[in-house]
Amino acid sequence: MSNISNVGGISFSFSAEELGNMSVEDAAVAILANKASLMDKKVRGDIEAMQDKNAKLKKANDMLAKARAAFGSVDDDDDAKLPSEVKDFMEDNGIEIPKHSSELEKAGRDAVVNNLQGYTQQFTDENQLETTKFQQVLGKQQRANEMVSQVLQKMSEGLNARAKDLGRA
Repeated sequence: MSNISNVGGISFSFSAEELGNMSVEDAAVAILANKASLMDKKVRGDIEAMQDKNAKLKKANDMLAKARAAFGSVDDDDDAKLPSEVKDFMEDNGIEIPKHSSELEKAGRDAVVNNLQGYTQQFTDENQLETTKFQQVLGKQQRANEMVSQVLQKMSEGLNARAKDLGRA
């Protein structure tokens, strides 16, 4: 008994023999239901990934706010200390930190803020792209669910028509 593992990008867990024993309608419903199930899994995975990215974006915005707060009360001519939490975040995320980051002059402070802003903007742009892709996946999921519903409705109509015909006989 060989399993049909992938047909047209859709994975199955029933054997060729089981598929051969199904009516055309049953096989169509099984295939469409399987596709709908796969789309549901993809949507759930995409939602989790988007939530993770949103949490990272929130953290980046928090670090930007902390940097601004630390630098906001410093005169242009004075040096300011880069908060260690902000420095650690920047290092962990590959964000460029000006040299001599323990005490920053105005240009260094501006560079920190600009680099954090660039990082958050990149995240925002990526999230917008991911949202567009997610909307496409949701559309596919909706169409898959509609196809299952339509096939089941047609099968039900056919069975009802057969039952009426048997009732007349």
